[in-house]
Amino acid sequence: MKSFYNEKLAELNAKVTKVEKKGSHLLVSFDDTIFYPGGGGQPCDTGIVSSDSFQGEVISADEKDNVVHEIKPTNGSLKVGDKVNQKIDVKRRHSLVRMHTGEHIFFKSLQKVVPDLLLDKISLGEEESKLFVFAKSLSWKEIFEAEKIANEIIRENKKITEKEYPRDEALKMEGLRIKPERIPGNIVRVIEVEGFDLSACRGIHAHNTGFVGSFLVTKFSKTSNGAEIRFMTDASKELFRYASLLRESSTLLGTNPEQVPDFIQKLQKDSGELKAKFREAASKLAMQAKNEQVGSRNLIWNVVEDLDNKQMSDTAMKLCKDRAIVAIVNKGQTNSVIIAASKDSGLEASKILNQVLQHFGGKGGGRELLANGSFTGSVDSFISDLKELLENS
Repeated sequence: MKSFYNEKLAELNAKVTKVEKKGSHLLVSFDDTIFYPGGGGQPCDTGIVSSDSFQGEVISADEKDNVVHEIKPTNGSLKVGDKVNQKIDVKRRHSLVRMHTGEHIFFKSLQKVVPDLLLDKISLGEEESKLFVFAKSLSWKEIFEAEKIANEIIRENKKITEKEYPRDEALKMEGLRIKPERIPGNIVRVIEVEGFDLSACRGIHAHNTGFVGSFLVTKFSKTSNGAEIRFMTDASKELFRYASLLRESSTLLGTNPEQVPDFIQKLQKDSGELKAKFREAASKLAMQAKNEQVGSRNLIWNVVEDLDNKQMSDTAMKLCKDRAIVAIVNKGQTNSVIIAASKDSGLEASKILNQVLQHFGGKGGGRELLANGSFTGSVDSFISDLKELLENS
């Protein structure tokens, strides 16, 4: 077994076999290494390399024919044949091992709940990690059920073993989770969670499930062909924080913790209905626009609040009749504006808008009959400049 696969090993003595320069950094190979070079969604190890005449920070490690370490020297020099001591960042290593092991346990748990689920990819971090899956449908209910199974497996402290198999033999193993196209070479490394999961993986894992501590899904969102699931391990502090927030929220809402989700859904429904009524009322108010004769055209304009662009556009088009220019301004910290021009007005909405916006440092775009933009500053000044433009057109 390669030394970097020893999850319990924190330091190692090795000999330098190759040194190259990369700017102010060094690219170094050793006859053995404790630094995992990354792979299987797990980032590489970092740490320190030192000897009597050298010290440097290992900022990355990458494996091609052998493991090449990118080192930032902090003291002394390094040459082929030097004997060094390697020390990994143990806290980082343990965090990533927990994350990777927890991901294996949770994904298998999720597959038990949703059998047609497939793994897309993983992205492991020290504080929070991401799991991407292909799924026809997935809900929080299924996520919670899988999370419960995963934590039961963690509490049972099941043994985790690793073993290498010839590729042909591994491909015939019943129940093995494997993506052959992602595994180069003729040897397949198989990770087994006793009586629970069997998967091909090149990452570093714990020797028992208890090392994970606990598993917590922190966020779940649907993607075009599946879902992104964010999670934490060894998450007791975060669990207490969530529990505190839930208790505080239930008190503020005047309901029991178990009823908070249903209560929030009702609030969302009521809020949606109120917003719909408000938008309807606001649209009716927007139709009560001022109509002024400016030159040979009618200028129809109104200043509103809390209308979205679609409502403003619909209102402008309804108001835009014979030889008319319509301006609907939604007042805010940044004002949004819609300009509509009737076909017989002889003017283009986009040109009118951009000419006026030049005075305000605003920007806009659109077509001949309808344009939209935004600006900061006085709405009264905008309407005044628009009138002046129409008088001179």
